[in-house]
Amino acid sequence: MTFASKLALRPIACEYNIARPPSSNPTRPFPDDLPSPSIDIHNYGRWWGGIIGQDGPSAAIFAETWAQIARKFATQPRVIFGVQNEPHDSPDKSDFDETIWAATTQTVVTAIRDAGATSQMIFLSTSNWQNAIDFPNRAEAMLGVTNKDGTTTNLIFELHQYFDKEGGKNTFCNDDLASGFATVADYLRENGRQAFLGEMGAGNGQDCVDIVCGVLDTLNDNSDVFVGWTSWAAGNWWDDYELTQVPKDGQDVGIVASCFAPKFKASKESA
Repeated sequence: MTFASKLALRPIACEYNIARPPSSNPTRPFPDDLPSPSIDIHNYGRWWGGIIGQDGPSAAIFAETWAQIARKFATQPRVIFGVQNEPHDSPDKSDFDETIWAATTQTVVTAIRDAGATSQMIFLSTSNWQNAIDFPNRAEAMLGVTNKDGTTTNLIFELHQYFDKEGGKNTFCNDDLASGFATVADYLRENGRQAFLGEMGAGNGQDCVDIVCGVLDTLNDNSDVFVGWTSWAAGNWWDDYELTQVPKDGQDVGIVASCFAPKFKASKESA
């Protein structure tokens, strides 16, 4: 069911890519033994502060950026295209138009398919930071995004979730969301869609273990609509991150040892 341990999220900046010729595109081929790499434009639906498709670059310019990337990976079926990381309103404003964003996303999907990447997964992002529990309230316009033939095959919603009620700013957990994920699963099933949980993180206390392990059980139990999940984050950049999952002294940190590692193993055994 899940390819959490195999997914390499590779964020790139939209500012670097837009309006540059293909020869200067920062992408390069992935190793053949890397099963499911995801290329993720990590700009929160913006370009130098302007909202893409609104007061920022046009949908056509953004789509051409994605077309340049897609051409380079059109023959690599395991590459996943993540349209945009965490679109959201500006502080103290409701300025991110979900209908316009759906139209922009449609333009991008069509451009990716026209570039020759006809079968790869594309991760679609809803507003409100891709909040998983809020997804049913934000998805209506995005449900209309389709492939060129009108199908939604391999158009997967990427969702994010943290468990401190503040978007992952704290090491404590006080938001028990297992039942919320069950509701999201029902919504996906009713609409014939699937999702991937591309970010979730938590501290190492028992409060987080109790909540996160239950959420992972719900995801694994609903693998018909949740195609996978991965936690956030670890690696050379993340040693000082409050929710870092970098091993300490050769040992997994608590949330990895207690939840992410055993639940991932369980998902593989039940697949």
